[in-house]
Amino acid sequence: LETGHGVEIVGELSLAAIAVGGMAMAQQKVVLYGTGTAANIGRPQIGKTGTAQNYSDAWFVGAVPQLVAAVWVGFPQGQISMQFPTTRISPVYGGTWPAQIWRAFMVNATQNLPVKPFPTSNVRFVTLRIDVTQGCLANPYTPPQNIDTQTFNSGNVFRVDKSNHFVRFFEHYI
Repeated sequence: LETGHGVEIVGELSLAAIAVGGMAMAQQKVVLYGTGTAANIGRPQIGKTGTAQNYSDAWFVGAVPQLVAAVWVGFPQGQISMQFPTTRISPVYGGTWPAQIWRAFMVNATQNLPVKPFPTSNVRFVTLRIDVTQGCLANPYTPPQNIDTQTFNSGNVFRVDKSNHFVRFFEHYI
């Protein structure tokens, strides 16, 4: 890490790996303790339920490390509310029929897949002082009111262009 002109910070993680590591923890709780418990297949998995405001659509999207699947429940004819008497349960949420259908599918789809944990990441962060009026790294002469301290994932690549403007890339460089 340099702090002068030509700053370049190169990390070892892609943004996708970092996102998976952080989101997987939260989305595992949906299936273990939250609205998606009906989808629990007893192995590492993530999930997200969803329901339209008028109960016309309900879905469950879930995954194990090797496979992703989504289930949508609704009426293809239009935005018809899935509440009694239209449906036998009232109302249909993403954690009801969609989660149950997803579970039935995934129990069979994963029976020959090895149980694997979701990837984790050792996320490292770097804090930089940015001159918000110029869009570049702050220097010792930048007025304090123009400085914003921002924290970035060190897996990003940063550089300062020829005009000393701060440029950030969200790509993984090997």
